[in-house]
Amino acid sequence: DLPLQAADRQLGVIGTDFLSLLTVQITESAVFLGEQPCQPATMRARGFVPISQDHFFSSDPSAVDARLPNVPIVFLRLGATRVWAQIDTGYDDAIYPHSVDINQALYERLIKDGMRLRRVSEMTVSTCEGRETRPVYAVDNSLAVETDQSEPIVRTVNFHLVLKQANGCGGIGAMSEPAAQLGASYLRLFRAIVFDPKSKTVWLDVGWQSPQFRMGRS
Repeated sequence: DLPLQAADRQLGVIGTDFLSLLTVQITESAVFLGEQPCQPATMRARGFVPISQDHFFSSDPSAVDARLPNVPIVFLRLGATRVWAQIDTGYDDAIYPHSVDINQALYERLIKDGMRLRRVSEMTVSTCEGRETRPVYAVDNSLAVETDQSEPIVRTVNFHLVLKQANGCGGIGAMSEPAAQLGASYLRLFRAIVFDPKSKTVWLDVGWQSPQFRMGRS
């Protein structure tokens, strides 16, 4: 429980090796850990929405696609384009909240699907190879977070796309298929998020709405 921490202070980084061993629930003011997987009926009754992690995130590494890191994901829809996006709890996107990192393959897919990307700025980030500059884009479309069954959960118009080029650090930038990555600020858009690797499920609690973030079914 972290009730005495000052606002906007980083407390640490939760690594994916840690996430893949325990069930972790993150809320605005606390983190809860457990060894047991969640009970689906109980989670649904409490308003959580499940996103299957098949081939992406599991306590059993052999269940993960060998081409992918063992990282929890959600699915995004932007116009005609649908893609999976890693949830990076250690990616501080305070300069452009609700940043969505995209790789070159996704950038090209968006252009092919008719998306108009407007370059609005650039940002400098620290990587394992040092500091690099990345272009920041805005689009006129809304962004939807979806389940693995393409069911919309929430939708927002308050976001930016950041093009992540390939470098020696790996990650989505080195992938030839379209891929995305969400900054940590997305965690604040949910009342709670649960990483459940033993059941290969991410659970989202979206029990509230805001003017810029609304239920996808409305």
